[in-house]
Amino acid sequence: GGTESILMAMKAYRDWGKAEKGIMDANIVVCNTAHAAFDKAGKYFNIQVRHARTNSEMAIDLKHLNRLIDNNTVAIVGSACQYAHGTVDPIENMAEIALRRKVGLHVDCCLGGFLVPFMDKAGFKLPPFDFRVNGVTSISCDPH
Repeated sequence: GGTESILMAMKAYRDWGKAEKGIMDANIVVCNTAHAAFDKAGKYFNIQVRHARTNSEMAIDLKHLNRLIDNNTVAIVGSACQYAHGTVDPIENMAEIALRRKVGLHVDCCLGGFLVPFMDKAGFKLPPFDFRVNGVTSISCDPH
């Protein structure tokens, strides 16, 4: 399900960081509203999980996210939509940060992955959140 897809993505980032960058103490940066599966992945796979604040719209605070990234960061995480409040994180902005900082960008679509792609057709304009965005490197999706 959704948790397993998140666990495997985070394990893949940890392994990629070790193999490609020599990172032995990997970390990921998630919003403090991200699904609990990211903290679970941290415990299971010995990945430090750093929690960025939210902004006034309950999406990830991009400035705080950027400050939490360091040389041991293997991925940042955005949600479309986010577990606690249904907010879609600014994936395009996060992708720019991921490319500039040379880290992965995982998009958690476990809650909205089968709904968000059809929002445009339903008359709700949302910015791109998927592999159309250069910098998105993995997506989790689950029908719940």
